[in-house]
Amino acid sequence: LLRLPQLFISLNILPLFSLPSQLPRGTYATTPFSVSANEAPLRFNQNNDHGLWFEQNIFVELPSNFLFQWRSVQRFGGDYRVFWYHDYSAILTYKLSKLFAPSDLFTNFLMGPGYNGTFRLQRDTRRRERWVYIHRPLLEVHLFMSWKDWTLTQRLRSELHFFAQKIHFRHHDHALIRYRVALNAPWKWTPIKIQPFVSNEFFFRDQNEALVGGYHQNRFRVGLDSQMIKELSLGVFWQWLSDKRQPEGRTKWIHQYHYGLVLTLSF
Repeated sequence: LLRLPQLFISLNILPLFSLPSQLPRGTYATTPFSVSANEAPLRFNQNNDHGLWFEQNIFVELPSNFLFQWRSVQRFGGDYRVFWYHDYSAILTYKLSKLFAPSDLFTNFLMGPGYNGTFRLQRDTRRRERWVYIHRPLLEVHLFMSWKDWTLTQRLRSELHFFAQKIHFRHHDHALIRYRVALNAPWKWTPIKIQPFVSNEFFFRDQNEALVGGYHQNRFRVGLDSQMIKELSLGVFWQWLSDKRQPEGRTKWIHQYHYGLVLTLSF
């Protein structure tokens, strides 16, 4: 188990420091299903698409009420066939629970900055799939509440998106706000404490000529958490993602469905 954090870091931190500049000509993307210049574009993230999301988290308790989180995410779409997304986050939060009067309702309050580096497969104006990199500085606020063994967690995150590649892309840097609320049931089954949860996350952003603004995305999840050992937890979920888009000048909601696996190490 002590080797697991080293494994996570070696697998996940290297891409953050090897940002892509530009793919060779004639190649759209380096994925498990690469596309040559003479083939049809990849199809993923369309309406009624299905995918798999894999998330890894490492939490480290630091002195003076600080908490460090390392997080990485990999996503497959196109009915599980296309690896199209991976991101890496480093977040440092501070426990501000002392600001609240002692209460059984408010159990924890955290706030802090972070940075996310995102690699995303995206079609350019020449209809080629290419990897783009997005710088995402962020600020997070977490509020934890508990009542009769029910746990309610809320997260508010603000992000700034800066696109590294703008040539041949309809990219516009923009701000985004995310609000997530999750409810964990009090029931814990079996020795590994399987616990059901439900969550929903709302996405808001400013509008420009390339993006639909305002409330533009929703992520609804139901799933199960479990405590394998003291330091290791495992979660599975099903997600219904709704995304507002504007194809051909018409605004419409696109719906996608994902299965997910979340692995968390805590120290």
